[in-house]
Amino acid sequence: MSTVREFTVNIITESGFTNFSVSPSARVTFVRGDIIRISNDSFSSVSVSVGSFDSQRYGSGTLNMTIAAGAAIQRGIISTATLGDTALTVSGGGQSRTILLSIVASLDSTPASFSLGGPQTGLNPNVEVFLPNITITGINTSVTATGTNLLLRRSNGGGWTTNLTVVEGTVLLVKATSPANYNQTVRSTLTVGGTTAFVDLSTKLSAETGGTFFPFPVPLGSAPISLSQIISFYAGTTPRNLNAFRKTNLAGSLIPNITQNANIAGATGNISLSQFRGSGTTLFFAQAPISKNESAITTGGAQSRTLTWIAGTDFQLGFGPRMSTNVNYRYVVTQDSGGGLSTGISIFPANHATYSQNNNTFSVQASAAFNQERIFQGSVTVFAQSRFDASIIASSTFSYGFVFTGP
Repeated sequence: MSTVREFTVNIITESGFTNFSVSPSARVTFVRGDIIRISNDSFSSVSVSVGSFDSQRYGSGTLNMTIAAGAAIQRGIISTATLGDTALTVSGGGQSRTILLSIVASLDSTPASFSLGGPQTGLNPNVEVFLPNITITGINTSVTATGTNLLLRRSNGGGWTTNLTVVEGTVLLVKATSPANYNQTVRSTLTVGGTTAFVDLSTKLSAETGGTFFPFPVPLGSAPISLSQIISFYAGTTPRNLNAFRKTNLAGSLIPNITQNANIAGATGNISLSQFRGSGTTLFFAQAPISKNESAITTGGAQSRTLTWIAGTDFQLGFGPRMSTNVNYRYVVTQDSGGGLSTGISIFPANHATYSQNNNTFSVQASAAFNQERIFQGSVTVFAQSRFDASIIASSTFSYGFVFTGP
């Protein structure tokens, strides 16, 4: 039975501006015996022309013709049609669009195998993990790429999503997020047409595992330790009770269960200031910053959008829920370019690239003029530096994106 594969042409003229569209807009694959249908949904006629080998593909029913407003034409691909590609150009309203017609002996929707890499272990919870790029090969028709517990986008632009239509040669960027809690594993799966690959992401056993150690700034054999010193180092400003600094595995604990803290009392037993001599903590991103995207339509006027990240809300430092009060932040921003991408974002605060305790809020802003189409994307790396030891630094990278759509 023949399959009808359709092109739709639409031309709208408003205030002297012509919006010309053809859907699908790139490549369409046909099998011998299929039927090409071209519908003209416009209020004016359009002309259609194809490259060479017209008669060898469509018999006597040429595709070189004019289609009246509101009309449609159908042409069958003959059973002996020459295999290969040819360009189909649709013109009207002073504009034209070219689509590639590909004729194949049979459709192949099963890509060659691909890999998301080996298992990743020892991750912090809620961190963004970039997986290997995937190049789609071995197909001759468009197929759907679907991610489970991961996100995809094309290398040449567009936002992150769980579903994309891909063709031969499409390069996919892939990222996933580690489990929300410690000692958990999540499987991230990518299915493209008839081919599937997966990777397992596992978080470390507990919050005490990993991180960069730095010592409590009262060395062995020094003067007596004060409660205010402990509060300042482990908790910033509060609480003001030594019992809050017991070493436990409960959520909200301020003291990591590491070798250097072996002398600090746990949930039971006497606790004293002297137990903190030689102790320390670790610095890491307990919750990594999430990637963000914004979009806007410019047909109604110029548009501007802002993305903001706030320490303590969009990302958390460990060890301990108040570690963020004891660090200075700075940010390094990259802007992707090429492939139709725009550059020229605004970055706040102005001193974002310099360590400061006041840099706990960070924003990027992008704009587009009336009827302008622009795509911005890039990455940000946030660095958190201990205020007690400038050599102790944790970092995490996330992405941003803006899509402005015109007519």
